[in-house]
Amino acid sequence: IMSLGEEVIRKVFQLSNIANPNFFNK
Repeated sequence: IMSLGEEVIRKVFQLSNIANPNFFNK
């Protein structure tokens, strides 16, 4: 079972990646 925190972290990372693609795609 995936923990709720893991799901939240994953969504936050996705949103951050969309907002700053150059920062995460080094």
